[in-house]
Amino acid sequence: MHKRRSILAIALSVFLIGIAIAVVSLKEPCYKGKPVKWWFGTFCSMHPKAFLTALSSTDDFDDLEEGPIVAFRSLPQNSVRYLIAVLRRRETYVTRAYSGLWKMFPKSLQQVAPTPVDISWLHWNAARVLAGLGTNAEPAIPDLLQLWGPQGAWSIEISVIRVLRNSELTSQQVDSLIEKLVNRSEDSKSLSAVEGLHRSSPTISRALVLILQRGNAGERQRAAAILAGSDSSPKITLDALRRALSDSEPEVRYAAVRAIERLGVEGLSAKPDLEKATTDENTMVRTVANRILEAEKRTAN
Repeated sequence: MHKRRSILAIALSVFLIGIAIAVVSLKEPCYKGKPVKWWFGTFCSMHPKAFLTALSSTDDFDDLEEGPIVAFRSLPQNSVRYLIAVLRRRETYVTRAYSGLWKMFPKSLQQVAPTPVDISWLHWNAARVLAGLGTNAEPAIPDLLQLWGPQGAWSIEISVIRVLRNSELTSQQVDSLIEKLVNRSEDSKSLSAVEGLHRSSPTISRALVLILQRGNAGERQRAAAILAGSDSSPKITLDALRRALSDSEPEVRYAAVRAIERLGVEGLSAKPDLEKATTDENTMVRTVANRILEAEKRTAN
C-alpha cells in the first residue's frame, strides 16, 4: 500500500511539473514560433573559430548568425532577461561530477545521455549575443563585469567592451565604472575599458596616473600610451610621463618618451628629463629623446 502511494505521489509530481513546464513554455516569448532558448541554442552551435573569423571582418552582427541575432533584437527585454539568467549560471559540484562521469560513459551511452554543459562556453555566447543588441544590453552590464576575468579560452572582454560602447553610458557612469575597477585594483580591465570607450576625464586621468605608478610592466606601458592621447590636463599628463622616464622597465620608458613626443610643443617642458633620456641604456629610448630635442632645435631656428 505504501509503495503504491509512493508511486502515485511520484506520478502526480511528474504530471504537475509537466503542466508547469507547459505553462511556462506557453508564456515564453517566441520569434517565428521558436522560443528564446531555442534561438540561443542555435547561436551557440556556431563554431567559435568561425565566429571569431567573421567578427574580425565585420562590425555588423546582422552578418553573423542573422536569424538568432534578429530573433534576440525582436524580443529585446525578454531576450536580455534570458541572457542575464545565462550569465548568472555557475558550475556546481553536481555539474562537475556529472561531467567527469559522462567522460567515462561508453560511446553508446554518451550518445543518449545529456551532454555536460560548459558554463564558460554559455557565458561567452551570451556575452557575444548581448554585444549585438545595442543599448538594450545595458541591464546586463553588472553581470558582464562580474564575469569579465583574465584573458582565457572563452574571454568575454571583446564583448564586454562592445556592450559598454553600445550602451551610450554618460560621462558620470563611465567615471564611476573606471573608479570601481581601479579601487578593486583591476587595472587591466580599467585600461581595456578606457581604450574601448575612447573617453577621457579627470577621473580617468587620475586612474591612468595611478596605474602608471603601480601596474605591472605591460599595464604601465599601456597607461603611458593612453595618457598621452587623453584630453587631461597637460601638467598631470607630463608629470606622470616624466616620472615614467625613470621606470625600471625599458618598454615603459620607451612608451613614456613616445607619449611625450606625441604631446608636441607641450612635451618640451620635459626637456631636462629628455636630455637625461638621451643617455638611456635602451637604444629606442635614446633615439626618440634625441629626435624630440632635434625637432625643438629646428623649431627654435
